[in-house]
Amino acid sequence: LCALANDSDRDVRISPLGVADNRELRLKNSRRGVPMALSEVVPVPEHFGLRLLEEMTTMLWVGMGFLHDCTIDVA
Repeated sequence: LCALANDSDRDVRISPLGVADNRELRLKNSRRGVPMALSEVVPVPEHFGLRLLEEMTTMLWVGMGFLHDCTIDVA
């Protein structure tokens, strides 16, 4: 989060989910300031032919930022 220049910047990381079904990936999307609306998160993986299965938003530090932890399916 410290590397993000302002509240509209995002940091995105994709990694294997670590389960037997290797079609599922974890997408971690962090942002400073306020959390993103789900309508901002969903179109990004769908644009690349992926399907969002689950999303959990976590506040990292009060006033610092939010982590959107998503499970996506490689359709």
